[in-house]
Amino acid sequence: MRMCRLTLIGVAGLLALHSYCFSGDGEGSLCLRATYITSARIYHAPHSSDEILRNEYAAVKGMASYGGEIRYHIPSSFIEIGIGTEYLSTTRSGQFSLVSGSDAYLFPTNEGFTLVPIEVSAHVILPFSGEQIRLTMGGGTGFYFGRRTLRVADVDVPTEKTAFGFGIHVQTGIDYLLTKKLAFRGEIKFRDPQFEITNRNDTMVLYHQGRFISVEQTEIFSRINIDGIAFTLGIVYYF
Repeated sequence: MRMCRLTLIGVAGLLALHSYCFSGDGEGSLCLRATYITSARIYHAPHSSDEILRNEYAAVKGMASYGGEIRYHIPSSFIEIGIGTEYLSTTRSGQFSLVSGSDAYLFPTNEGFTLVPIEVSAHVILPFSGEQIRLTMGGGTGFYFGRRTLRVADVDVPTEKTAFGFGIHVQTGIDYLLTKKLAFRGEIKFRDPQFEITNRNDTMVLYHQGRFISVEQTEIFSRINIDGIAFTLGIVYYF
C-alpha cells in the first residue's frame, strides 16, 4: 500500500508539473512507458565482517516496470527538462540461512523488492535530429523509495520501514514522430541505485523438516542494488 501511495504521489507530481510548465509558451510532452531492466542484486549480509559473506548476493534477472515522464522544451533551445516515475515489483524463490542456538538452517524463501523512483533529468536534442526523428542524450538524479518482501518458510518478515536511496543516471533516446502530436519513444538508461532495508519479525518460529524451530535472528538486513540496464518503450503525446 505504501508503494502504491508513492506511485500516486509521483503521478500527481507529473500532473502538477504539466500544469505549471505548459501554462505559457514552449513545447511539452507526456510519455507513458514500459521498461525492461536486465538485472538487480540482493545482498543478504551487507554488514558482515566476513568479506566473502558481505559480497554474496542473490541475482534477480529480467524485471519489468511501468510509469511515465513529463518533459518541457525550453523555448529557443535544444534543452528539455523532465520528471518521471515508475513502479517496479519483483519476486524470486531461493534459500536463506538463519541461526537457532549453535545450529544454522537453510530455509526456503520467497523474496523480492518494490521500487518507486522519482527522477529529474535534462535532455539535449541532438542537432542532427530531423523532422520525423528526434535524438536525445541526457542524465540527471533520482530519489528511490523501496521495500523488500520476504517470506521465510511459512512466515512473513515485513519491512520495518521504507528505504530511501539516491543516485544518478545517464540515458539516450529516440522519438519517432507519427504525427505532430504523437510519437514512439525508445530509450536506454544506465543507473545504479542501491538502498539498505531492515526486515523484522519478533516471533520467528519456523517449521523445518517436521519440527518447529525458534530463530534468534529477528532482524534481517539486506542491500538492494539495481545495476541493470533499463530498456524503455513508450508512446509520447506532444502539447
